[in-house]
Formats: sequence, structure tokens, C-alpha cells
Amino acid sequence: MFAEDRRLLPSALFTRCVKDCLEGANSYNVFGGLFPAINQPGITLDGIYQGAKYFNSGLFGEIHPMKLKYGELKLLDNCAKLDWSKVYPSIFRTIFEDRLKTRLRGDEILLNKEHLIFSQISVGEKHSGR
Repeated sequence: MFAEDRRLLPSALFTRCVKDCLEGANSYNVFGGLFPAINQPGITLDGIYQGAKYFNSGLFGEIHPMKLKYGELKLLDNCAKLDWSKVYPSIFRTIFEDRLKTRLRGDEILLNKEHLIFSQISVGEKHSGR
């Protein structure tokens, strides 16, 4: 979402991956292929990730594919409709580092990289009364 809106990924690539999974594609395979594609120097020349450029961030140095649940995919789909282009990239590093080091309040588990995004979204919904 952020990467699309900041033009780090081809237009709608991540959004299309989410929609494909909502329509029955296996999220383990779809996202399990996307992250290695953006972790390889150069540009992906063909296939569903065509045009994806290398992210030199270290964030994808260790990739652990996971199958997403329908509700998690719906959350991503809803979030993808927002404009993420005005978000400062440094905020993500701060959130990642903070969440990986601490426990969330209440009944949430100690986070790891695989659950970070989904836990953040669901916590926001729980605490806002949605």
C-alpha cells in the first residue's frame, strides 16, 4: 500500500495481490513470491510481479511466508484504499522497532515480523470501538 502510493511498486501490484487472494489465490504463494521479488537486485522482468524493483532496506532479508486469513486480507484490502503517499517512511521503522521489542496491551501476543501489520490494525479497531 505504502510502496504503491510512493511508487516503489508498480501501480496496484500489492492491491492486486490482495484481491487475487480474496478471490481464491493462495496468499502463502502470492505474498511468499512478492517479498523475494523485491529482495532481489534489479527489476522483476516478467510474471505477476513484473516491474517490481529491489528494496534495499534489509526488511526482507529473512522472509517467512504465511497464509493470511480472510479477515486479514479484508483489512489489507480496506487499508489499500487509503492514500499512503503522505506517510513519512521513517515512521514505519519506529513502529517496527517498537512493536518487535514490546508487548501490546491486553490479550495480544508478543509480536514477531509476521504478525506486526495485522495486530496493529486489529488493535486499532478494538480500541476505537469499531
